[in-house]
Amino acid sequence: MMLLALLFISQTTLKPVAKVSAEAIEEMSGIVKSRRFADTYWVHNDSGDVARVFAIRKDGSLISPAEGIRIQLAKNIDWEDIATDGKNLYVSDLGNNGNSRKDLGIYVFAEPDPAKGEPVSKASFLPVRYPDQKAFPPEQRYFDCEAIFCLRGKLYAITKHRMNAFMPATSANLYRLDTRWTDEPNTLVKIDGEADLGGWVTAADVSPDGKTLAV
Repeated sequence: MMLLALLFISQTTLKPVAKVSAEAIEEMSGIVKSRRFADTYWVHNDSGDVARVFAIRKDGSLISPAEGIRIQLAKNIDWEDIATDGKNLYVSDLGNNGNSRKDLGIYVFAEPDPAKGEPVSKASFLPVRYPDQKAFPPEQRYFDCEAIFCLRGKLYAITKHRMNAFMPATSANLYRLDTRWTDEPNTLVKIDGEADLGGWVTAADVSPDGKTLAV
């Protein structure tokens, strides 16, 4: 693949390091470590919540107000992941379980001060489409996405595949966002694909040196 390395941890025994017990964080879907603020991780809920993000510490405790930080004029249809380029946060509304959505997109806004908790008033919505999706839904359901990441100033997305409406597939495709239009769809650029990653792709992030991608 285009990326220098993939990290597989299916054989590793994982141990919890923290518990997120904030009442408002009911179904934490995405997480990314801030590059601007020490010991700060941005998270959000899955579909159906109001449009907001939360800042937590490594131990799971809240930094932001209990109700989170609202993203004005945004809507959480199916938020699945969050990423950062060091200055901005990217929240992907790319959840597409039925592969039938035509309103997919990504919210972009300057990373707020996590302690102040002031609403984000200037968020851009970048509508996106897949270049290879011709039917809604298609026979092969390859157009759900729960994993985004930033690398060298570009945003990437990895898809989560189904063989049909129910059965999971272990393949995945890698796309890149090259344009940032707000008034028309941004067609993602397909970079690569993998026939078998061993399971569903539900998250991704890049190491600080940009050499390793954990999926």
